Amino acid sequence: MEMTPGSTPSAKPVLSPTRAIGDAWNTFKANPWISIGVGLVLCAILIVGQMIPFVNILFLVFVAPSIYAGGAGFFLRGARGENPSFESAFEGFQRWPSATGVALIIGIVSILIMLPMFLTIFGVAGILALIQSRPGQTPDFQPAMGGVMALAMSLTYPVLIWWSMRTSMALFAVMEPERPGVMEALKRSWSLTGGSFWRLFGFCLLTIPVAILGVLALCVGVIPAALVIYYGWAHAYLQLRARA
Repeated sequence: MEMTPGSTPSAKPVLSPTRAIGDAWNTFKANPWISIGVGLVLCAILIVGQMIPFVNILFLVFVAPSIYAGGAGFFLRGARGENPSFESAFEGFQRWPSATGVALIIGIVSILIMLPMFLTIFGVAGILALIQSRPGQTPDFQPAMGGVMALAMSLTYPVLIWWSMRTSMALFAVMEPERPGVMEALKRSWSLTGGSFWRLFGFCLLTIPVAILGVLALCVGVIPAALVIYYGWAHAYLQLRARA
């Protein structure tokens, strides 16, 4: 941007979690019935796909990412005021390689982050079981081992949350018109979320009372609350793009 003499550069807009939720509510009100229909259909497909024995693993790896991507594209279009069609919620299958690749990388890295915690927990559980199996031995080490397990979890979950926040916009990037590939979508998410971790984390915390309000509304409000949260993520993505 060109600067005039004596002027100062304007500060980039920052992510506002409250504005994202407020805009999400307005977007939902503008498209309530199609949003509810899309949400119910996608949710039903995900539930049924995960209930089929043996097939559910293949479904989670090769089908679910495209469904999530299609939903992200639908909510993103709604957040942009484009009045998306019902069919647009399934356009994630047109980006199947990118959506699946992004989901696999995010999932594999998440598992690697949690692996030390799992190994620690199983190792501690094994040692404790061995001590308890010996005659005359009392579980004196239980508090210490519990502390080790708590320490492992306290070290793992912050890293996992950080990774989740940094990659949270990848599927929205996948559904952009220019159809970015796997690594490009991840790079865009990484770039967009840089410096906004705490605001994204605050957004996640803000979705908790939204969900609680949905449950308190005789559970009828659960679906609208979930849709508002999804629209909120789309609006957060647009805010981050505006500051890029």
